[in-house]
Amino acid sequence: MNGVILIVGGGGFIGSNLAAALEARGERVAVCDTLGTLAKWRNLAKRELDALITPEQLEGFCRSKGQIEEHTSELQSLAQIAYAV
Repeated sequence: MNGVILIVGGGGFIGSNLAAALEARGERVAVCDTLGTLAKWRNLAKRELDALITPEQLEGFCRSKGQIEEHTSELQSLAQIAYAV
């Protein structure tokens, strides 16, 4: 796959394991998470991420990748979900 795969909520158990599997396949992975606990930081400690962003940085990250114009409403929903997690 070309580009970066963004995992919203990627600091948790499922998201971090998904990041590990995608990284093992050679994919570029970015994670969006609040990382509010030490456990979440540990989940991602060994990952070589393309980016680690907070929900507040999500829109800017997507704009920088040129992917926001056609997905603005979906992006706002994702940011709200990510913030609630």
